[in-house]
Amino acid sequence: MSLIDESYAKFHSIGSKLPIDYHREKNHHLPSWIDMDRIKKIRSLYDRYSYSIVFSHLSGLLVLIFNPSIYKTLNKTGKSKNLVTTFYRYYYTAFFVREWYVNKIWLKNDIAYETLNIVKNMHANVSDKQNEGKMPNKDTMSISCVDMTLTQWAFVGFLVLYPKEIGFSLRKEDIETIVHFWAVIGHLLGIEDEYNLCLGDLHTVRKRCQLILDNDVRPHFLNYDHDSATMVERILVSYNQYIIGSRFTLFIKFVFDTIQIEKPMPITMNRMDAFFYRMFMYLLQNLYFNYAIIRFLINQYNELVIFIMKSKMVRRFIANRLQKMDLQSNGNIRVVMD
Repeated sequence: MSLIDESYAKFHSIGSKLPIDYHREKNHHLPSWIDMDRIKKIRSLYDRYSYSIVFSHLSGLLVLIFNPSIYKTLNKTGKSKNLVTTFYRYYYTAFFVREWYVNKIWLKNDIAYETLNIVKNMHANVSDKQNEGKMPNKDTMSISCVDMTLTQWAFVGFLVLYPKEIGFSLRKEDIETIVHFWAVIGHLLGIEDEYNLCLGDLHTVRKRCQLILDNDVRPHFLNYDHDSATMVERILVSYNQYIIGSRFTLFIKFVFDTIQIEKPMPITMNRMDAFFYRMFMYLLQNLYFNYAIIRFLINQYNELVIFIMKSKMVRRFIANRLQKMDLQSNGNIRVVMD
């Protein structure tokens, strides 16, 4: 039973003061509750819906940056301080996550296994550094148990709560498969079962996702912290160098519409952005969602971009371009406000 199910207040008050115990278990160990049949289906599910899966992950991660605890941890690492560092940080995040989907996370020495350990070690290093001198159970911790649960939400929240809005399958089996996959990923990254958002039946997981949306996502997004918005826009500017349409105004509009925020957006949207947004939503929620051939073509475009981005020369070209943009803006992205 998750602590969220028992009491959301207790989940926060206890979990925010507990760091992930990265040093408890150094050997790769699969959970006893793993369903290998489901895990082995994840590759085919990803192949069918890769674009909507990637889009949902990106949307979840970006909206979570408006949470003060998550923003503070990310900001302290210094890896999002300018466009170049941001580009590399989130390129490798996307690359690693894709490897988990298309390879074998359960096999030692597989690239999925290796990249999981890279991420876990990075988390451990950041946790050790940012929590130095703090006392567990007394002080609020960086990369706490709550933070990792919220991070799981970033990867599954939109898929579970709004599958049609992001162009994903409505089949219960498909949603359960991706939820179980992220339950296993969470376990392998050090999340205890009582804080594992994705452990349990779909109805229970959906209730937890809604609780997190109502308590930890929507309120902070509505506060619209300027520093968080600047980091989000910096990420999208870097993404837009190789994923066309990664625009800040479109993201904000998508979140407002999807989680049904009935108040004016805190940014202005010009006619071109409004037109592009309507076209993108029609493509994602109608053509991509309803027609397998459209899904196939868009997914193949997505895979082509990933293949091209594996080239160091291409990444260096993008980094040089972003560096010039950094110099022109002195490392600052100006967020347009009303």
